[in-house]
Amino acid sequence: MRSFKKMRGIKLTYDEQGLIYFICRNIRKQPQAVQDKILSLCVDVAGAEYYQALYAVLTTEDSIRSIAISFCVSESQLYRLRKMFYEKWA
Repeated sequence: MRSFKKMRGIKLTYDEQGLIYFICRNIRKQPQAVQDKILSLCVDVAGAEYYQALYAVLTTEDSIRSIAISFCVSESQLYRLRKMFYEKWA
């Protein structure tokens, strides 16, 4: 089980990052509008090619390495996409 740590390079406070992190990790308990926002933002940030990988990074406990292997995308790309997702959340 992973715990939340502030991500360097993302221009949001610890609390703001934590809010996004826990909303995404508990996606099934979120209202449909929030679930739709997460999916829509993943598509917007990552495009049709990588949105499923980004969605997995945000909503599962799987490591970025295992997700990168499963979706044939580099780990660095997933880190960049996650950063963009967090910064576009507002």
